[in-house]
Amino acid sequence: NHDFSFGLEFLDKLASQARFPILNANLRRKTAEGLLPILPENHLIDKTIVDESGSAVRLRIGLFGLCPPQTADWERAPLGRDIAGRDMVAVAHEQVGELKGQGADVVIALAHSGTGPRQFRPELENAARVLSDLPGVDLVVAGHIHGRIPDRGEAHGVEARIVMPGSHGSHLGVVDLDLARDANGWTVTDRAARLVPAARDETAEDDRIVRIATPVHFASRSALDQEVGSASRHLHSYFSLVGPCPALTFVANALRRHANETDTDTPLVAAVSPFHTGGWGGPGNFVDIPEGPVKLRQMPPLFPFQDSLCVLELSGREVHDWLEHSATIFSTIAPDEVDQPLIVPSLPSYQFDVLFGLTYQIDLSTPDNRIRQIRLANGKPLRPDDRLRIVTTSFRAGGGGGYDMARRARTAVHDTTPIRHILQSELANAPPPGPAPVVWSFAPIPGAEAWIDTHPAAGAHLKAPGLPRLSDLGLTPRGFRRMSVKF
Repeated sequence: NHDFSFGLEFLDKLASQARFPILNANLRRKTAEGLLPILPENHLIDKTIVDESGSAVRLRIGLFGLCPPQTADWERAPLGRDIAGRDMVAVAHEQVGELKGQGADVVIALAHSGTGPRQFRPELENAARVLSDLPGVDLVVAGHIHGRIPDRGEAHGVEARIVMPGSHGSHLGVVDLDLARDANGWTVTDRAARLVPAARDETAEDDRIVRIATPVHFASRSALDQEVGSASRHLHSYFSLVGPCPALTFVANALRRHANETDTDTPLVAAVSPFHTGGWGGPGNFVDIPEGPVKLRQMPPLFPFQDSLCVLELSGREVHDWLEHSATIFSTIAPDEVDQPLIVPSLPSYQFDVLFGLTYQIDLSTPDNRIRQIRLANGKPLRPDDRLRIVTTSFRAGGGGGYDMARRARTAVHDTTPIRHILQSELANAPPPGPAPVVWSFAPIPGAEAWIDTHPAAGAHLKAPGLPRLSDLGLTPRGFRRMSVKF
């Protein structure tokens, strides 16, 4: 979806220069003649292979491309209303028929989409599981959530229908298909999938690429070394999933200040989420900006994307639903148990929104109806018919992350200024330091403890105001600092 963040003109130029096809079948360009493809929808590759008898035979591989239909909403700022998205599963049905009609023996979906549910729902953002179950789809190459599938060892059979090879070139996805041929053509009889780690230290540089890239590389490093402002306190995300977070507080303050609304009768709330909290990215995958001068290269962890700012108008009932969806990132915690994970491992941290301008409790003893005691900044309880303005990102305003209540809300303001620029301006103004406010807390659960893995240096910050009772359990084999959270 981020391929559209710089507009269609840029994407057209990129596609025209590429020496390989760039595929997408479910996003269309709006023209006077109707909806037209933006990019080639599919592609056929003819291979000559040698079968077990030693005979050379032809294999025709069909590929088609998909990405979340919500891209049309998420990228509204650079695109206006120039594109429309269609349901990935419906389009996949069409593409399988078209490719089979062109003689494809094997069909592969290149789906910029996370795994998602097994059950079909219209307009899924993460649909790889549903796509992998479609008749005629032999393999789904997935992405979008930056995960690893299979996450350990080798998968076989049905479990090998999806491969997702991490992020930043960390792994190569390898899929082996066993094929049998009869009078009706080829059939996939079995499959195996595995991820091969990239052996960066053992891979020699390509001299031709080095010559091309060196001038741009050094120009980029020079630009990233520019000082953009100053942090008045240590901005980190070590505890963003358990309590007050300096990094999220900084982002929320910057967004609310930039919105600069004069309608003081309607409360202004900032919805912000952490992008770097360890997880698949490892123990160094946190915001970690020391107090003092900040360089441009330190900014991406605060907000890595090209999204712009939106202000939405929602009711108190819709805000409650927003918080309930945010709380799904947490596991259900049983009383009187002490060894249970706090976070659902399959959900990325950017699914978790903190709503600055409110206070509330999250009760993890139940799988749903978790949000308690929502109060406005003035201490009054939030009523279902109250009206609020929510400052958020264009991604979230488009329903990104399953926040359908945001997509349905009325957009009061859509500011095309990239949020990264807003954060740079905030640093340039060097706001005075202050403690991270206690926006939310966990409701008590008798005798319960859960564990969470955080940054190795987090142990030095256990006494920060507002945190729950935390105990240091030491380093994990992967290098995380494991903490026990007491309820």
